[in-house]
Amino acid sequence: MTKKRLYLALLIALTVLGSAVIYQRARSDQSISRYNETMTINDNRFDANIARSAADRQHGLSDSPQIAANQAMVFVFPSDGRWGIWMKDMNYPIDILWLDKAKKVQHIVTDAQPDSYPETSFRPPTDVRYVIELKSGTVKDKRITIGTQAAFDAE
Repeated sequence: MTKKRLYLALLIALTVLGSAVIYQRARSDQSISRYNETMTINDNRFDANIARSAADRQHGLSDSPQIAANQAMVFVFPSDGRWGIWMKDMNYPIDILWLDKAKKVQHIVTDAQPDSYPETSFRPPTDVRYVIELKSGTVKDKRITIGTQAAFDAE
C-alpha cells in the first residue's frame, strides 16, 4: 500500500510539473506569434502587435520574456487622452513613444525600467491617441525624435 501511495504522489507531482512547463512554453510562443502586423517609423519596419481592445492594452508586453529589436507593441486608444503606461510584470526595459491622431511622435521616454512599477506611471504632457513600446535603445538607434512620423493600420 505504501508503494502505491508513493507512486501516486510521484505521478501527481510529474503531472503538475509537466503541465507547468507546457503552460509556460505556450505563453512564450504566444508572445512571439502575435507580432503579425507591420509598423514603420523613420523608414524602419517593425513587426507589430497592435492592441486595440481594453484587455490587450492592459496586458501589453507584461510577462513576455523579451522584445526583439525589430518588434513593437502599438496601443490604439478610442479617443485622445493622456494615456499612461505602467511597467507591471515587465521583464526588461523599453522605450515608449506617444503619438497624436496623425501618428506623429509627441512625447518620448527612453529606457523605462521594470522596477519603476508601481511608483511610476509614464504619461505624456499632452493628449495623444497611440502609444508604441520598443526595445530599449531603439529611439536612439533609429533616431526617433518629437515629430517623427509613424505608419501602421489602426483599424
